[in-house]
Amino acid sequence: MSPPAVPSADGLISQPQRGCIPQPRVARFALPRVSDALVSQSQRDCIIQPRVARFALPWVSRTKISQPQRGCIHPRFTKGAFAAIFLLVVCCFGSIAFAAETNTAPSAKVKKAHDPKVFEKEIKAFEAMDQTNPPPKDVTVFVGSSSIRKWTSLAQDFPDVPVINRGFGGSHLIDSVYYADRIVLPYHPKRIVLFAGSNDISFGDMPEKVARDFKAFVKKIHKAQPEVPIAYISISTSPSRFTQLEKVRKANQLISKIIAKDKTLTFINVIDSMIGEDGKPKPDIFGPDKLHMNPKGYAIWTEIVKPYLK
Repeated sequence: MSPPAVPSADGLISQPQRGCIPQPRVARFALPRVSDALVSQSQRDCIIQPRVARFALPWVSRTKISQPQRGCIHPRFTKGAFAAIFLLVVCCFGSIAFAAETNTAPSAKVKKAHDPKVFEKEIKAFEAMDQTNPPPKDVTVFVGSSSIRKWTSLAQDFPDVPVINRGFGGSHLIDSVYYADRIVLPYHPKRIVLFAGSNDISFGDMPEKVARDFKAFVKKIHKAQPEVPIAYISISTSPSRFTQLEKVRKANQLISKIIAKDKTLTFINVIDSMIGEDGKPKPDIFGPDKLHMNPKGYAIWTEIVKPYLK
């Protein structure tokens, strides 16, 4: 009994050709439905090209194949096969080129995380000073960044108030949080005056983060000494950082709202007195670096801060 007839591709194969088309080795994988059990010995290597083959090789046009070849295509010799190989090679080289470009392209600069530990040397110096010259009782601690550190006339500016300076230059507000248990709390201060946040904004921190760090400072201090007053000197501006004024004002606004909800906290606004009628920082109150204040600038701060220390 002869095997069942398999339909030809669109009637393109003549009667003698039906069921006898050269089957390449790959055809058995491409057409798993054709079982060896259904094909006679003479047909095992000759399988009709089914209709799906035209979709598997859409680039093979019948107009480009001679009459004897229509419906009887040996993939190893068709343009479709060569096109498939060509596309595979192009894809491989394209992937390699893309990977090479990805690996050699310059990476975007990643902002280095701020590390409070870089100030360990300065903090140890304060601790050494405390051993040789212990601070007085009921002291007012000024803590924060370089505008506090450079306020070398603190004792002269506030002669009626015992003060100590624990400012360390370049610090962020979070650094005062980190070191509070070493340079603030051990003194059991009568009050604390904090100035920090300008370096944070310049570093790229958002106003919301500065406000969160201020809350963290208050939480750490009040956990140990719940009733100690904390006065926050507003973030100031300067000629060298005037472009950051909008973020500075936003941070001050957020912090002032936090302070308004706590009777132990005070907001000291110095920024408005540092800006001239033209809306820009007063150039004559800053030093040559246009960042830090000169004695004229500290005179403004002294006049504003003094009432809060009574």
